[in-house]
Amino acid sequence: MSWSIGSVDDETREAAQKAARRSGMSLDEWLRRVVAERASEDGAGTARRRASPPASDDDIGAVAASVARLARRIRSMDASERAAISGLRGRLDEIERHLGRAHRSDSRSEMRTASLRDVSAMVDRLARDLDNADETARSIIEGIGERGHAAASRRTAVGGIGEAIR
Repeated sequence: MSWSIGSVDDETREAAQKAARRSGMSLDEWLRRVVAERASEDGAGTARRRASPPASDDDIGAVAASVARLARRIRSMDASERAAISGLRGRLDEIERHLGRAHRSDSRSEMRTASLRDVSAMVDRLARDLDNADETARSIIEGIGERGHAAASRRTAVGGIGEAIR
């Protein structure tokens, strides 16, 4: 079945574009990742993953690019933002261990392919958690702004009542 992003409603398209930007990906990359994740969660990709061919240079390049994007994104965060991500240090260590295992494995081995697939999944999960943390922070900031605006409106209303009484 063929489809295009143009056939998606504006609100959904805009949300997908924002999520892709926050993930440091193109919309096409982000959509492919989300669809693949959903398929794997539903078990649709299980047989394909079991019989996966050895990792190609393109696969390795894609994993390296996603790790680089994640690293840039984490470096751009301040200490409090990094602290808000559950188990960040351990998760980064795990990614590093899997990358090391892939590097030490024979280029045609199933272990290398599995390690790269694991790295890709870990990077995707961590990127999703970063997106969620960004969204939570944005919601908190918007809530604070709305409360400040509401408080200012109440002060204005109270001031108007005070003027009317005088």
